[in-house]
Amino acid sequence: MAIAHDSEVLGAANASAATYTTAITPANPPKGVVVIIVGNSNVDHVQVVTYGGVALTRRRFDTEATEAGGVYIYWGATDFPTGAQNVVVGRTNDTVSLRAAISTMTVAAGMTVAVDSDASALSASVANPSWAHASLADSVVAYLGIHSGLTTMTSTPAAGWTLAPTPGFEDYGAQGRGWARRTLATAGALAPGWAASTADDFVGSSVAFKEVPIVVGVAGQISPAVAGRQQTVERQVPTFL
Repeated sequence: MAIAHDSEVLGAANASAATYTTAITPANPPKGVVVIIVGNSNVDHVQVVTYGGVALTRRRFDTEATEAGGVYIYWGATDFPTGAQNVVVGRTNDTVSLRAAISTMTVAAGMTVAVDSDASALSASVANPSWAHASLADSVVAYLGIHSGLTTMTSTPAAGWTLAPTPGFEDYGAQGRGWARRTLATAGALAPGWAASTADDFVGSSVAFKEVPIVVGVAGQISPAVAGRQQTVERQVPTFL
């Protein structure tokens, strides 16, 4: 068994100053969670993201200013609470439009989720936007989010990617946004992007995840063997004199 995408949900668009909450009920107990938020501002409007009360870690916040927008990537790896849970986005007191795609992942016993790699790109005007992103390991699951200045947002991600979570894209006003995912069995190019024949501005971000062993160290310390910005979880064992 390798890392696998499990469940997903696309929250409703949120332009309220109140906290932004989306419910999800994973099919299996999640070992990893990724939340990709796309908004129509290049200013940071997200303070914190939690899954079932567990704080997630920001991995990326990428922006472009032509028709202002940004993509946030938050993630976490632990034994998350099972069953129906709320994903809560703590946002600044504003009315910027945000929309969050939430996905959960599973791994084999004795393993945990780690970031494999991530990437981003932007342009003031380009057709069929894409960016370079190659996985470093075999058997990864990858996710992307994109903000676009297209007046009519298209519904087709780049080849090899699946539009998700349903409906996977949104056209709002003179802008649009989209989300997609893919699985790659052998390390190599993930080729994230979007099919849009009309040139316009965009910013897109992607992240790939892998599974790694949970390493049990000395003195009962437990930490995932990870690369990048994986958080360390430790259990302290009392010392008796």
